[in-house]
Amino acid sequence: MKAIILSSVFLAGSLFFNKASATLHTIQVGPGSSTNFIPATLTVAPGDSIKWVWGGTDVHSTTSTALGIPAGAATWDAPIDASHTSFVYVPTILGTYNYHCTPHLSFGMVATFTVAFPTAVKSVATDNEVTLGPNPSSGDLKVQVGKGASIDLLDISGRFIRHMQPTLVSPAEQRFSLYDIAVGMYLLNIKTNGAVITKKLQIAR
Repeated sequence: MKAIILSSVFLAGSLFFNKASATLHTIQVGPGSSTNFIPATLTVAPGDSIKWVWGGTDVHSTTSTALGIPAGAATWDAPIDASHTSFVYVPTILGTYNYHCTPHLSFGMVATFTVAFPTAVKSVATDNEVTLGPNPSSGDLKVQVGKGASIDLLDISGRFIRHMQPTLVSPAEQRFSLYDIAVGMYLLNIKTNGAVITKKLQIAR
């Protein structure tokens, strides 16, 4: 009986940890009227969320390739267009997932993502280790993250706005000027040490 109780506690703790540590990964679909998924390759952990976001003017889809996903994984086929601007999928089975845009398959609009357990947990920044300031920001922003990090600015719905170019970089932080961005709520997609961390940013003047 004691062994059963301990196993139940361990399982509950594992489920809570997986839920709490899940990451949202954003994939742009056809940004700038292109026929690309950006990024076209991605590695995520089981339970992470993958969000495809319409980034152009054409009609697209995100569609799992027949026999191109792990056995037992759920298939998907979602339109990505002006009426369906995003779609979220949560993979739980390890392996490589192949998908494509049905209207632009002949243009080579294909991509993959791989679901795997993290192999170097200590090297992956956690949500608490990446901070923004000031937030709300009037235009100047500091992000406490290493110089190797890549940061994208998205609107609150997850639509790509631009790749952030720092005005100053140090080993511990990057600084940005956002005076040309309108007042409102935004998302920052911060890619660092194999993780993608999403932070809310408010610009107010």
